[in-house]
Amino acid sequence: MASTPLLLFRHMSTKTKPKKQERYSIYLDDPSKTQLEDPPLVKEVKFPLNTTTGIHFRVVGYCNGLFCLSDDLFGYTDTIILWNPTIRKTLSLPKPCIVISSPKMYFCLGFGFDLKTQDFKVGRIAYLQGTNAEVEVYSLSTGVWKTVNSKGINGKLVKYFYTTTYLNGAIHWVSYRKKKNGKFTNSLLVFDLSDETFSEMGLPRWLVHVSPSVLSVSLCGDRISVFQYRKSCEVTLESCVVSVMNQYGNKKSWRKIYTAMFKSEFEYSFAFVVSSEDNYWNPLRNFGGVLFYDPEKKEFKDGEKDPFFLSSYIESLVLLDRSSGSIADSSNSREPTGVKPQ
Repeated sequence: MASTPLLLFRHMSTKTKPKKQERYSIYLDDPSKTQLEDPPLVKEVKFPLNTTTGIHFRVVGYCNGLFCLSDDLFGYTDTIILWNPTIRKTLSLPKPCIVISSPKMYFCLGFGFDLKTQDFKVGRIAYLQGTNAEVEVYSLSTGVWKTVNSKGINGKLVKYFYTTTYLNGAIHWVSYRKKKNGKFTNSLLVFDLSDETFSEMGLPRWLVHVSPSVLSVSLCGDRISVFQYRKSCEVTLESCVVSVMNQYGNKKSWRKIYTAMFKSEFEYSFAFVVSSEDNYWNPLRNFGGVLFYDPEKKEFKDGEKDPFFLSSYIESLVLLDRSSGSIADSSNSREPTGVKPQ
């Protein structure tokens, strides 16, 4: 029997003082529902980590039951952690080899699963002042970082607020090149985790020359999607255009599936789509909170007011056989009576 589909929701607790605390809740995902409202809570998992800033981690990615987290949203650190909420164990990655020694130098991360070697990997692209990008990869099976060839990286990634997603054994980022006249040329930078090589994936014509700072890459079901946020003034968002690549790797298969019109004022935001079904409530992940948007009714519903992460969830025993650098969290998860994963 197939396991019951689950959703994992990362949000911020306002009950913990003097600082907010990350909370992770697991819910049943019932695709028969027409709205994502009050799904049955399976359990809440205690988050065992604290950031140096006391705010929250960046969720680099989630794949096959394992999280990759980075403490880099409000100042550079070398803290990158793999966390398995099922067995309540974390693994702190060793310090990367490429050192960021200047504010003008920056890096971007990605996380995914090597389908050929059945190994989890973290990719790190460092942009060093006056030089080309340098790349290193951490493999869970070896426990070390190694430098790989950066050939194929012809542009840059958006600093600080970059987005990344994993699909088909590869990590994807929005990449851009800027000409002297100020015009942008955008694409998706793709890192194949098996071959450890880079390539570019074309974007639709309506996204190629816009500012990359208003683009966000995500998934719509099992399809690559890109969100374009349009502003009516310097900071106020007016709409979000959702484009989906219906056939992976085929530039001609890009389609606009809907445009969400905002009625409230928002600052810069990112987006995340849970389901590809147009009659399903789709959460939009943004830097200031959460809205639920129904593309048929063209209506929004208020949600959480803090940064969050939402993804389908599967239980895993990954990290169980690694002891070096691992920390077991012995706290118990709270499970509501009568609601348990199958």
